[in-house]
Amino acid sequence: MATKTKHYLGSVLKTLCTETFADVCDFVIAGHRPSAVDEKKSFLVIRTSSSCYDHGPYQKASLYVDIYVKNLEGGIENTTKLQELLDVVDEKFPIIHKEENESSWRWQATRPQLALSGDDSLGFTVWGVRALLLINTTDKFQLSLT
Repeated sequence: MATKTKHYLGSVLKTLCTETFADVCDFVIAGHRPSAVDEKKSFLVIRTSSSCYDHGPYQKASLYVDIYVKNLEGGIENTTKLQELLDVVDEKFPIIHKEENESSWRWQATRPQLALSGDDSLGFTVWGVRALLLINTTDKFQLSLT
């Protein structure tokens, strides 16, 4: 009988939003950019790629940390604030998460790369960080894939 694949993306996103990146901005959410954020000057959106590939003892996806900063007057990018937040986000990597009472990691995010997305047409500029996300789906193996 084949075993069912278990996915951990929900717990990965929850941990990233409530623990790992919670101190970067006052507003850190998982998923997609909300349309109503007029009162915010900056926020993060944490998401994964639309596909999570199963590779036996681990799953592989991309992790995206999108940094949104309100444009200055006249629609000018606030590059000073963008760089400040990017520096804080970059310092978090590599991210290696172990659950309680586990000897090996459950998931890790490594190899961050910057992707400048530009103006979002809603008054914010977006800088993104894309990283490799590996999820250990078994406790039988000590994975070392960094």
